[in-house]
Amino acid sequence: MNRLGSIITAAVLFGSTAIGGVGTAVSPVSDFSQAENRSLAQLPAVEVLREDPARFTAMLDEWTADHFVRREQIITAYTNYLLAAGKKNVRGLLTLEEGGGRSGDANEGEASGVPFTISSDYLFSPVFTVVRNRCGWLFDNIDRVQQKHDADFVYIMVPEKVLSLAEASGGQLDEALCRENMDFIKAGAGDHHVKVIDICQRILSEYSPKERADMYYKTDFHWNELGAYRAAEIISMELAEEGYISAASIPTAADFYWRDLSGARTYMGDLSQRLTDQASDGEFIPFYMPADQSALKYYDSLNGSPVDRNTIIASGLEEPADVPLTYNTLSTYNLGYYRVENPAALEDKRVLILKDSMQNATTDFFTVMFKEVNIVDPRYDGPLFSDIMKQRNIDLVLFLYHENNVSTELMNYIKREPDGTVQP
Repeated sequence: MNRLGSIITAAVLFGSTAIGGVGTAVSPVSDFSQAENRSLAQLPAVEVLREDPARFTAMLDEWTADHFVRREQIITAYTNYLLAAGKKNVRGLLTLEEGGGRSGDANEGEASGVPFTISSDYLFSPVFTVVRNRCGWLFDNIDRVQQKHDADFVYIMVPEKVLSLAEASGGQLDEALCRENMDFIKAGAGDHHVKVIDICQRILSEYSPKERADMYYKTDFHWNELGAYRAAEIISMELAEEGYISAASIPTAADFYWRDLSGARTYMGDLSQRLTDQASDGEFIPFYMPADQSALKYYDSLNGSPVDRNTIIASGLEEPADVPLTYNTLSTYNLGYYRVENPAALEDKRVLILKDSMQNATTDFFTVMFKEVNIVDPRYDGPLFSDIMKQRNIDLVLFLYHENNVSTELMNYIKREPDGTVQP
């Protein structure tokens, strides 16, 4: 009987392995794992087998492990199991018990049921630390293009979630790294002609930890639209204090239509999407858009005709009620370039914003303030920097990045020549 049991066990093991192997071989190959937020191993070339058989075997093992059939679903199921078992650190993501209520709510302190709350290590790895020389290279390149164009250049640091919520998450080490990165960026700009505006300190000092927690999605990397609005407000104040714009041009809350979508809609944050593939019904989902859109015109190319607003800036309201909202469907899509013109704007300036995704939810604020807003995401294809500057007569260039992002895509973008090559 024991022998029969061993045979059955071996047969089941062999069969499942064989089925998995065949499934892996015939399944579509993906280069990226959404569940783990990382690139997957590539199939080793035959040349590696000839030159180093041992290395080929190791690479093949890694490729097989990364591409096993239904691997993403297995990881998601395992994550849900760990969360259901009450684990606090799930696949490198710290999950904390936290009250579900927002400031002033009667149910503050009650469990929210949200699986991912404030986390210091939500990036699945130690916080990325920038290198001082890299900051120098960045500002060398910004300096170079600034000398070619008659416009003001301002580099703006906005706070990432790790920094803003460090007190509540216990992420003192990560907070120290964030502050070190801020110092590196300021030092890198020190020998150049680019103004650096750091709004991180103002947000940390002017808003309590609880207020800051209300400004970020619990199940996402990003701030919500309230956080983006507060940041844009402070950015505008800083620009006015430095003399780049008039203080009278700063929009107020009355210039926007506001709505709280909490309760009526669910939210699918990047964290929940990559780990559990489950929407959260415990998110605070603030939403705003210009109250008067009659003068606004939207463009998705440098020389094209106007397009509908919803091809560039989503509202989420047009999605079916049973479809979870995401960061992109509540703000702007990730486009290489788009432009918004507003002849009725408060400030008579044309601005170019180069940015990471933290900027997405600030667009509506800036389109009420400036008569023209050109936005470039250097991670995607867009018009040349010099073409935008010349054709749109840009007055002010803003670089809007969080403190842990010294972007190589930005450096390559501003170095790009008309023939597509990148200067060394």
